[in-house]
Amino acid sequence: MAKNITVGYSVLGIPQWRRQIRAVKDSVKSMKPGFELIAKDFYETEKSQFAGSGSFEGNKPWVGLSDIYKAWKDRHFPGQPILTLHGNLRDSLTKKGAPGNIHRISDMSFEIGTGIEYAIYHQKGTSKMLPRPPIWLTEAEKRRWGALLKRSLGKRIMKAGRQKYAPPKA
Repeated sequence: MAKNITVGYSVLGIPQWRRQIRAVKDSVKSMKPGFELIAKDFYETEKSQFAGSGSFEGNKPWVGLSDIYKAWKDRHFPGQPILTLHGNLRDSLTKKGAPGNIHRISDMSFEIGTGIEYAIYHQKGTSKMLPRPPIWLTEAEKRRWGALLKRSLGKRIMKAGRQKYAPPKA
């Protein structure tokens, strides 16, 4: 029996990506392999996004720093790019297992992101700071995630079908 499986990803409660995938009900016991592929893609995309100061796959660069803060940062942390002082936020979004990294994957759910407490201020902005969202899925990333899940599920559904319906060996 076929059913739709809905998969989504939100940032601070704001939906970023949602897909419905038609699957064979009895063949889908775990989406974990697909979620692991998505996690790998997420980390690679975040690396590219930090390297490009937010600009990656159609996303615009992060808003520049105020003149006063830029002067302070250049004096105290010379050479550090935007959204980076010590690298904690960047590392938590680009390296599985780094301090602050969130990487929880089970059979039917996944959560990837950061537990760094100040990340929300960059994501949403404040009264004194414009938003510079470190997590914002690109359209290309959304398409890749859908394709990764479909490919992962398709292989397992086909394998399950062959095992279930294969003629007996002579």
